[in-house]
Amino acid sequence: NWATSGVTLTALSAAPVLGAYHGNMADVSSTDFIQQTVLSPLLYAGQTIVVSAYVRAASVAGGDMRVQILEAGGASTPTTNGTAVTLTTTYQKITATVVIQADTTSITLQVQRSDAGGSAITVYVDSLNAYVGTAVANVNGGQPVYLNSTFTTTPYFATNRGLWKYTTSG
Repeated sequence: NWATSGVTLTALSAAPVLGAYHGNMADVSSTDFIQQTVLSPLLYAGQTIVVSAYVRAASVAGGDMRVQILEAGGASTPTTNGTAVTLTTTYQKITATVVIQADTTSITLQVQRSDAGGSAITVYVDSLNAYVGTAVANVNGGQPVYLNSTFTTTPYFATNRGLWKYTTSG
């Protein structure tokens, strides 16, 4: 489940990047965000994590968005900020990369508005992806963590060995 701060998150079917739906973040003001907690964070200690998402303004350009990776539970609690993009009405990719600390016990992924001030806007977000390592997940060596979550209950991902679907059953 997605957690929110300051926004209302719904699923829309109009013009997603991938799949049938994209996230609709309504009333996004400065530092508002959506977030997802990574399951089993201890598995990623000492590993490089790459997180990306696609974002765009629903109708009016403006406002900056970025991906953040938040670590907690260790000796320090770093936040890794990806490079922000200024929104247009065309999807843009945002990314962040970090080596997870050995003593991290919690990892949270956020898509956040990063500019100060400005009017509340509506932002479309799609295809939040997290990869272990620096390889793209559908290339040899890529190991998907949580891919193509297009705000449905059954996210899919592709590797060089086929198309896979995450489920909650064994």
